[in-house]
Amino acid sequence: MTSGGFFRDSVTLVSGATGTGKTLLVTNFLAGGVAAGERSLLVGYEESRGQLIRNARSWGVDFETMEAEGGLKVVCLYPEAASFMTSTI
Repeated sequence: MTSGGFFRDSVTLVSGATGTGKTLLVTNFLAGGVAAGERSLLVGYEESRGQLIRNARSWGVDFETMEAEGGLKVVCLYPEAASFMTSTI
């Protein structure tokens, strides 16, 4: 699906229609990176932080522990509620 993976230190946008597996793909990718000692940032634009954490947990991935250990940061933004110049990261 990703033709061998992503380039190291790249920013990757996963997009697609509802129900196509975007969140599952990202969750597994992040879990693999954190397990390998990499630090990751997940910026969500459609789901709340609670939804992302709940979904990941249902697939056996604990985002809260990954964050507490410093391997992951989850940030949820809603583009329609934020100004163009505002940054919370």
